[in-house]
Amino acid sequence: MSKLQVHQLNQLREIFGRFDMNSDGNLTTLELAALLRSLGLKPSGDQVEVLLANMDSNGNGFVEFDELVSAMLLDIDAQELVNQEQLALRCVQVL
Repeated sequence: MSKLQVHQLNQLREIFGRFDMNSDGNLTTLELAALLRSLGLKPSGDQVEVLLANMDSNGNGFVEFDELVSAMLLDIDAQELVNQEQLALRCVQVL
C-alpha cells in the first residue's frame, strides 16, 4: 500500500476540513453529500449512505479523516496526487 506524502495528507486534510461543517472530525452523510455535490456529482441519498457505510471502518456512522485516507490508499498511487484538484478528483473516483 502506498503512503501519502506530508503535503498530500495536508491537502486531503484541508478538503476534509472544508466539509466537516461542525469541525468535529467526522463527515456525516450530509457533509459527505455536500463534498460530492461541490465536485459536480449528484448522488442519491441511498448512494451517499452506501458510500459512507463502505468507508466507515469503525461502524460509528461517520467518516473520519483516517478512514478517508485509508479508502484513498486502497485505490491510488501517491505519485498521482500532484495538486489539490487531482486529489479532489481522485477522492471522488474512490468514493
